[in-house]
Amino acid sequence: MIRTISAGAARLAALALVLLSANVALAQGGNFSPEAMRQRFEEQNKALITELALTEAQTPKFTEIMNAALEARMKLYEGFTPGGGGDFQGMREKMVALDEETTKKLADVLNEEQLARYSQIQQERRNRRPGGGTRPS
Repeated sequence: MIRTISAGAARLAALALVLLSANVALAQGGNFSPEAMRQRFEEQNKALITELALTEAQTPKFTEIMNAALEARMKLYEGFTPGGGGDFQGMREKMVALDEETTKKLADVLNEEQLARYSQIQQERRNRRPGGGTRPS
């Protein structure tokens, strides 16, 4: 017997696969090169656009906000090397602020349901990070 899955379940599975592959790459030493970061970002963005079921009107606005966040994130990574170089705590605090700013901007583009789902996805990503996704208060 062949079972079919809903479009929502298929989107969720695709998103999970993209996020898992990005996490595996990071767990294996990570690749913080600008090219690798952009590629992971593009894959995650495509999955988010699908998972959040963005409209044609929302997609370019969402992409613009996320691209600006990527550029800001890449600037934060400058001077930081995994395993020791740079001010990790300072960078982490700036990342938290950047995430909050990005979510605030997205609130003007996404509807309530989409924003709630985006926040849920972000929390799931944080929970998969080393240390259980804890953030400084």
